[in-house]
Amino acid sequence: MTKCYKHILTLIAWVFFSFTTYAQSNVRWSVECQREVYELATFEVTFTLANAEGKNVKFPSFDGFDLLSGPSTSRSMTIINGARSSSFSYSFVLQARKAGSYTLGPATIEANGKLWKTEPHNLSVVKSNIKSSDAPSNDIAAIAKMRVSPTRAYVGQQIMAEYIIYYGENIGLSEAPLKPNYEGFFIKDLNVAQVTTSAVRVGNRQFEGILVDAVALYPQKAGIFKIDPTNYKIQKRIRSADPFQNPFGAYVQHNIMTNGESIDVKALPNGAPQTFTGGVGEYKIESFIDKIAYTTNQSIKLKLTVVGNGDSRQVGPPIQNFGPDFEVFPAKLVGDEEYIENNVVWHKKTFEYLITPKKEGTFTLNPVLTYFDTRSESYKTLDTKSASFSVKKENKTIANFFNGEQSNASNGGKNTSWALLLLLPILGGLVYWWLRSKKENNVALTEEQKLALKKNNAAKVALVQLSTAQQLMDQQKYDQFYKEIGFAINGYLQSKFNITTENLNKEYIHQFLSNRTNGQSIAADYKDILSKAELSMYAGFSDKNVQNIYDLSKNFIANCEME
Repeated sequence: MTKCYKHILTLIAWVFFSFTTYAQSNVRWSVECQREVYELATFEVTFTLANAEGKNVKFPSFDGFDLLSGPSTSRSMTIINGARSSSFSYSFVLQARKAGSYTLGPATIEANGKLWKTEPHNLSVVKSNIKSSDAPSNDIAAIAKMRVSPTRAYVGQQIMAEYIIYYGENIGLSEAPLKPNYEGFFIKDLNVAQVTTSAVRVGNRQFEGILVDAVALYPQKAGIFKIDPTNYKIQKRIRSADPFQNPFGAYVQHNIMTNGESIDVKALPNGAPQTFTGGVGEYKIESFIDKIAYTTNQSIKLKLTVVGNGDSRQVGPPIQNFGPDFEVFPAKLVGDEEYIENNVVWHKKTFEYLITPKKEGTFTLNPVLTYFDTRSESYKTLDTKSASFSVKKENKTIANFFNGEQSNASNGGKNTSWALLLLLPILGGLVYWWLRSKKENNVALTEEQKLALKKNNAAKVALVQLSTAQQLMDQQKYDQFYKEIGFAINGYLQSKFNITTENLNKEYIHQFLSNRTNGQSIAADYKDILSKAELSMYAGFSDKNVQNIYDLSKNFIANCEME
């Protein structure tokens, strides 16, 4: 009975800990504000606490701005499929005094027994790009502008194109505009829903602003690219000459055109570290291991979460050097999501590394992330919190094997014990047979022999994974199909050519294959597989190239075996 109570208390503690951990993970304290406003314009700053009750909130000083009103508060709650979420917001209305670069300091709040702090927010105040010549005609008081930031960027860096209509009277959009083709860029539409933005003054007249569209642009190559103007069709209600025919008034339509913009895109500088995996912009990394104690027969699961605002398609698993004491399998992408904050697209990728220790001891892993920082215009390497753990030799004995069953002797344990005793001769025979076969066959392999065995079996393992990919193809699970193809190809190359995990990236592999005898064609096949897979994946998982990629992958492995 005492043991039963202990189990119940353990279960309750585990549930409470899991709930607390889940609740903490869903709490969010964030700031929302534009990144660029016009001089003398008014704008709003909002601090939001999600999924918690807060107290002792402290806001930044707002140096360099005039506080016009606030804080005003609002609360919201939603329930979707039984899952409840809530938020509490504090909003301020500020006015920019003069042009310059500013930083809104962090705001703090206490929630769930923890002090939360927002990230500092960088804000640019610029002089209005609307001139007197932009003043609208007497027919309609509206101006359309495209605001692009930045106009000088690097390949893979996120650029924001915002479309704003400034109006001095009641107007409406009569139809959706025809967007430019954004040649040279990969695009992501933010699907904004007409958000109020800062006002501007033209001459002696005030125009309110509304953000009608926003697009994230990711340049794919270096050069100077032009974004064409966009035409908006605006309608304005006027008094009807015949109120009986049009009791609610009539409408007149006008066209207003945005400005065009040129963007200077630079290539990433030479000298990228080998640990660079494609992130360009702002990035951070977190690491997690499932336990702190292992035995030599157990695999360690290390998870690395990468958060950044660059082109997510170019970001691969962070390259790690775990040293010779571990056998490391290729990283798997186990989480991939996107969210929008302050009109910036952020991606969050979680990679899982399966690591098997080769010996006993105490070890420390120091995962890193290398990315190109667009602020300092240099490559940066971030360290995560070190993960320390111990590895002990597995010690399984027959006594330990039966230990769990003997604890049940007080309740029907005698029958179990007799059954186990009957198994002892069988187990003894198996142990004797194993020891004798081990002695006769001398199964102890050297590291060189293990590598040779792994190399010889590389194609067999890859073909098994390709058969899984074929099943996914037949089931039209194209996203999983492409991932399985990637695992098969990379796993094969790592085993076949003994490529270390830190070198398991497409740049290194392409160069490695090119340098081998008759390797040019194999390297070209490898590049062809990757390019077609990426094209299909990011075009919505079309089935257009699926069979072709599968056939190319089988031929690639066959050609590597013949080399």
